[in-house]
Parts: sequence; C-alpha cells; structure tokens
Amino acid sequence: MDAIHQRDKNDILKLIAIISMFIDHVGYGLFPEVMVLRYIGRIAFPIFAYHIAIGCRYTKNLHQYVLRLFLFAIISQVPYTLYFRPSPNIFFTLAFGVMVIQAYKENRPWLALLVAAIAHFLGASYGIYGIMLMLFFYIHHDDLQKAIFPIILITLNYCAAPRYGFQIFSLFALIPICHNWKIRLSINKYIFYWFYPAHILLLWFIKQAR
Repeated sequence: MDAIHQRDKNDILKLIAIISMFIDHVGYGLFPEVMVLRYIGRIAFPIFAYHIAIGCRYTKNLHQYVLRLFLFAIISQVPYTLYFRPSPNIFFTLAFGVMVIQAYKENRPWLALLVAAIAHFLGASYGIYGIMLMLFFYIHHDDLQKAIFPIILITLNYCAAPRYGFQIFSLFALIPICHNWKIRLSINKYIFYWFYPAHILLLWFIKQAR
C-alpha cells in the first residue's frame, strides 16, 4: 500500500476508533447499565494498536514517537484517574508497544520481554495482550490476513478471564482494519493526542454535575 493510500486509511480508522472510544467511555461512567455501549467501545483499541504499528513503519524517529506518547500519557493521567481509576492510561500501553516494536526491529528480544513485563506489572491497560496486538500488526503489516489468526488466539486467551470476556467484541475491529478503504479523509495527527485527555475530563465534569 502506498504512503498516500495508507494515510487516508489511517485517518478513516482513527475517526472510527475515536467515535468508538467516546461511546465506550460514555457508557463506562455515565450509563454503566447500558452494556452495548461498552461492546461498541471494544472496537477502539485494536484500531489504535494498528495505528501504532503503522506509525512505527513510517515514522522517521521512533525515540521521538515514544517520548510524545509518554508526554501525553502524563498529561492524560490526572483526568484518567479522576474518571476511571488510578492505573496507567492507554498512552502508556501504546508507548510500551512502540518500545517493544523497536526492540523487535533491533533484534533484542530480551528488551522486548523486559518492556512487556514492566507494562504488565504496572497494570497498563490491556497489558501484554495490547502489546502483542501492536507487534502482530507491525509484523504482518504487508499481509494483514496473516495477523488474523494469532490476533484471534490472543484475544480468546485474554477473554478467558471473566472480567474481560466482552473483549471478544474487539474482533469486529478486524473488519475496518482489513478493509481496503477508498474514502479520502484528512485528520490532523494530533487530534487523538489532545482528544483523549480532553474528552475524559469533559465526561468527568458531566459525571460530577449529575
């Protein structure tokens, strides 16, 4: 896939993921009894994982990429803690994923395992499962069909824990990810970075006002 087509696809997927994530977060804090909102939200993370994998393919500086993710992880942590819980937000998981991909590229499996272990013990969102999603998307970027089976396997394994059972709905994200989009759409690359902490803070204010 050429760079322009890939950028258009990324922007469409980014919009789908942002909308799905917003619906999920509305369901989490404002309408916890409406589980369908949480099911819809499962689509978001695999798309963000794919986006990270593509970013690692095209970025000129992985170190700056990681630093930017950690910067927004810090910015987002207070709103995240207020609205959700005192654990690392999704930006930490994404940053750890980039670090694992970089270690994979440099053929340093020990470092990849170390970073994954740190993410797990810190309680990062989606943990090792989330990191493996990013890695599989990165490895099979040129032939996404090869990523489907391992992704189904790790998702089923993750869903084995009762509290994560509804993550099975995340497999629906493979449909838009594998689709060959022809739509042209342009979204600023920093939209998600700022939208994430901003929308969580907004939802927290709404929750407090109810």
